[in-house]
Parts: sequence; structure tokens; C-alpha cells
Amino acid sequence: MTLPGNLPGPRDFSRRQFLQIAGAGLLVYLGRPLLPDLSQNLPWQVRVAYPWVVERSAASLTAPVVAQYRKDTLLDVDQIVMGKDPEYNLVWYQIAGGGYIHSGGLQPVETQFNSPLTTLPEDGALLELTVPFTDVRTFPDYASPIQRRFYYSTTYWAAEISHSAAGGTWYRLDDDRWPQSYWGRAEHFRSVGAEELTPLSPDVPASDKRIEVSLARQTVTAYEGDMPVFMSRTSTGFVTQKGQSMTPPGDWSTFYKRPSRHMAAGEPASAEGYDLPGVPWVSYFTTTGVSFHGTYWHNDYGTPHSHGCVNLPAAAAKWIYRWSLPAVPFGEHLLKVGLGTHVIVT
Repeated sequence: MTLPGNLPGPRDFSRRQFLQIAGAGLLVYLGRPLLPDLSQNLPWQVRVAYPWVVERSAASLTAPVVAQYRKDTLLDVDQIVMGKDPEYNLVWYQIAGGGYIHSGGLQPVETQFNSPLTTLPEDGALLELTVPFTDVRTFPDYASPIQRRFYYSTTYWAAEISHSAAGGTWYRLDDDRWPQSYWGRAEHFRSVGAEELTPLSPDVPASDKRIEVSLARQTVTAYEGDMPVFMSRTSTGFVTQKGQSMTPPGDWSTFYKRPSRHMAAGEPASAEGYDLPGVPWVSYFTTTGVSFHGTYWHNDYGTPHSHGCVNLPAAAAKWIYRWSLPAVPFGEHLLKVGLGTHVIVT
């Protein structure tokens, strides 16, 4: 797959071009790719994010099933292709030496090992997970019980460093929702630098910035004045039995932001429940907890998937986090102030 040589502005994308960009993991910033074209770096790896996915003989939901894979299986992708369905997301991945799996249930991942930090700031260090997944434990030792599994692109705060007697360096990761901590292998996490979180377009007046969320098109577009400067596909809230979106339409403002959040509600096993540690780059715009944030439990943008929040690829959520107001000072765990950037949900 190749992308157009000169990408058009956000309002000028054809549906096919837009789906190609979404399938390649690209976002649009000032008419240029914000991320590298993954199709130029094949093969690359994906993690099964759903409880299970099926591989088919062709890129269509009606093609025969040739294999099935459970959650957290890692697969190599040979090619990104445009399939026949589902209509809202035609992007499929051809698995190395095999058939095709719809992209919605596959999280693109990398495996990057990191040099452990030797010291931590007084308020901790912000970390990002750079391997497909890691199992965090009760104590800094492989013999210790596993507490949870953390996933690629999630973010956490490291509060302590420990050198295990059995070898290896571990970080203590404090949960921001419940009074508990986890220990994770240090080489699986990278420290997020201050240069990554400098505000974007700081010279643009706050009154000239706005974000538009289209529930019908499932898109997020950022404007500076009348100029669209960024666009990403999204997944907003499910539609209720009354036909209403769980993402509330109206005029809002970002006012509360944090680079990492453990989001949980209800019983995780129920349809209404969820338990999601390490949700990255969270920008709240309603007092009921609706926010823009990164997503690691699906890759199926273009259709509603959430309990009200605006799901985005991690890189898109990070862009919104940096561009919108208020600007969170580096090293701060959260910032809650008055009205920030205007958000219009239609």
C-alpha cells in the first residue's frame, strides 16, 4: 500500500485516502503525516487486543475462517490492505505467510528495551511501556505473584527503583486510583522527556483554538482560527437504546488533564464495566469524566466503542494533550484549572 504523495488538507480527504491513513497508523498535522508510514517498515508486529480474533482467507467478514487467535497473541504483519467490509473501517492486516485479520482487534506494537534510570525526581518519573505487554508483580522479583498485565503505549508514574537480588532493575508503579503499587521490569519502560511534552502552538491565542468532535463522522479535528491543523479518526460513546450518544453533544472546554489515569467503573466482566490502568494522555472536557485519551484495548476507530470518552490512538491523544489548554507543567501528575480549549461535540 502506498499513500498519496501530497496529502490534502483535513477537509479534502476522500474516504479511501482517510481509511488508508488510519490503517497505516497515520494522523494528519498541517496536511502532513504526523507519524511514519508503517507500510514502509513491514513486517511489523500487532497484539491481539480483543478476547479473540479470526484470520480469514480474504479481507472480508464473509470469507472463510482459517485460524483463530486469543488475546495477547503476537503476530507479524506483511501488508496493509483495503478490504470489502465493515464499511466504517475497511483496513485489514495480512498476517505473515497467512490470511487476513480485520485491524480493529489488533494493536500495532513494538519491542523496545530501555536503559533503567538510576535516580528518580522527588515526585516520580513519567514512564511509557515500550513492549507489547509486561506482567507487573507484588514485589520486585520474578518469583513474586503477578498482579496485572500492562500494555504497550500505556503510561505510569515510577515512585521507586529497586535492584533485585536475583538480578534486574524494577520500578515501583503507584496506582493513581487505588492505594496499591506494582513492580515492573525497568527495561520495559522508557522515561518520557520534558521535550516531548512542550506545548504545541503556544503563541496561538487561546480563543483561536478549538476542537470539533463529529459523532456522525467519528472524527476529531483541531482548528487554529478557521484553519484545520490536525485530524484523527476516533471512537466515541456507544449509542443508547434511546438513540442518544453516550458522548454528550454540546459546547465544552478542556479543564482537567493528566498524562496517566487508571480508568475503572462497574464490574469489569459486565457490559457496562471496565478496568483500564495506564490510560495515556487524558484531557477531560466535562465534569462527568468525559475526555480525550489514548486507547490500547482496540484499534477500531470509525465506530462508537466507549462509555462516553473520545477514544484516540495514543499519538493523537498525546497531540491533543500538548496542544490544548491548560498546559500541564512537566513532572506534574495532573492539572485542574478553569476553562481551557473550546470543544464542540456535534
